[in-house]
Amino acid sequence: MLRAPRQTLALTRGKLAHSLSLVVQLDLEAEKRPMYNGRVVLVGDSGHAVLPTAGTGATLAMESAAVLAEELCRSTPSYRDIQHTLLMWQMRRGPRIARVREEGNLLATAITWTNPLAVFYRNYMAASLPGNYFSDSMMKLLYDPI
Repeated sequence: MLRAPRQTLALTRGKLAHSLSLVVQLDLEAEKRPMYNGRVVLVGDSGHAVLPTAGTGATLAMESAAVLAEELCRSTPSYRDIQHTLLMWQMRRGPRIARVREEGNLLATAITWTNPLAVFYRNYMAASLPGNYFSDSMMKLLYDPI
C-alpha cells in the first residue's frame, strides 16, 4: 500500500508554509544524488524536483531530455561509454538545475514568511520593482545555454 509522505499530508491540511519549508530543507542534497542507475535515467521531477513556485519543472525536464539526446548521439553503444555519457549529462545539467532550484527555493521562502514586518518589507519591495523585473529575470534564465 502506497502512503503519502508526511509533507504531502501537511499540504492537504492547509499547512502550506510549513510544508514548503520542509520540502526546501529535504531537497538540499538533491545535486549529490545520481540521476541515473545503469541504463535507467531519471528526467524531470523524478530526477530533480523543483518547487512549483518557480514554474520551471516541465522546462527543466524537456531541457534534460534534449541534453541527454545530444550526449547520447555523441557516444558509442558500448556500456562503458554510455556510463561516461550519463555522467557527462549529469555534470552538464547539475549547475543549471541547482540554479533554478535555488531561485525557486528563495521565492518559496519569501512567500512563506509570517513575520508581519518581513511580510510588509517583502510586499513593499515587490511593489517597488519595475513591472518587468521578474519576466526579464526569467527570460535571461530561459536563454542561458543548456
